Amino acid sequence: ENEILEIKPFFPPKITSVDCKRTGEVIIAFSNKKGGTIFIGIDDYLEFEEFSKLRSIMKEFGKDKGRDDEIIADYCIMLKKELRDNAVSADSDLIFDISHIEVLRHKIIKIVVQAGKKIHQTKGGEVLYRRNSRNVRPNVNELEELTLRIRNQ
Repeated sequence: ENEILEIKPFFPPKITSVDCKRTGEVIIAFSNKKGGTIFIGIDDYLEFEEFSKLRSIMKEFGKDKGRDDEIIADYCIMLKKELRDNAVSADSDLIFDISHIEVLRHKIIKIVVQAGKKIHQTKGGEVLYRRNSRNVRPNVNELEELTLRIRNQ
């Protein structure tokens, strides 16, 4: 993981899930830095997770039946709605796209976050910035860099 890349295991698409909340924070931090990509479906050991884990998560929502592509598409829709409704501020013009891809015959989720055209904050009003592989409150120099980047767009 670094300034523009984050990996996460599959997690329930609801904000009460710690990973869902943290993914929202990563989206905010990426947007305030220079954009980035999040891959979901890869564990802490950089191993692809089995699709059965996602199917099990979706069972809680009654969406575990059907083809794999249908289940993963439902997951993407639910995750985007949950992040939009509960993780980012309501007036946000934050741009991120969620899709699913296949890598080495493993299905994973890809979230691409664009650099913001304004300073974004979490639903709780916190401004986050990506520093190395962490989401942090920006220091004075980072705020200045963010402000200059936005002004020059």
